[in-house]
Amino acid sequence: MRALIDAETEVAEPVMVPSNHPLYILYTSGTTGDPKGVVRDHGGTTVALNYAMDNNFNMQAGTNYFSGADLGWIVGHTIILYGPLIRGSNTVIFEGKPILPDAGILWKICDKYNIEGLFIAPTTVREIKRVDSEGEKVHDHDITKLVSINMAGERCDPDTINWLRKNLPNICINDNWW
Repeated sequence: MRALIDAETEVAEPVMVPSNHPLYILYTSGTTGDPKGVVRDHGGTTVALNYAMDNNFNMQAGTNYFSGADLGWIVGHTIILYGPLIRGSNTVIFEGKPILPDAGILWKICDKYNIEGLFIAPTTVREIKRVDSEGEKVHDHDITKLVSINMAGERCDPDTINWLRKNLPNICINDNWW
């Protein structure tokens, strides 16, 4: 991959657009089954994400950030790509199930890339907890750089919060669930 990038000679010049120019359109059927879409603009999305990544997730330029969200989910591409890159943070992209090849895969990624901020859904933690109820896989990896775990998508239940606190006692747990 590096060779392909290094061999590239064509450079695309940035194009200036107004702040209300569409960034992306998100379609969902939600609970009604009827498709509906919302247009996100460059300016508002950028300002909001810059604020959230700084004030909610404490991500700064140069920090290492990892979101275990699905890239196709709105929070996925927002928190995996746009948010960290707007802040100047490094971001890790992961495609897979949080318990394969084992329940320690997220902690292995945090160790390997010196992750400081992790974003996951409470469902992810419950799935890890189901397979690794005692949290043994957490302790197989050096995650001393990890400062915070941010969760959204749903409210996190007390048992899951307690499992995180037991196994990651020095890490800030932020259940912001939007």
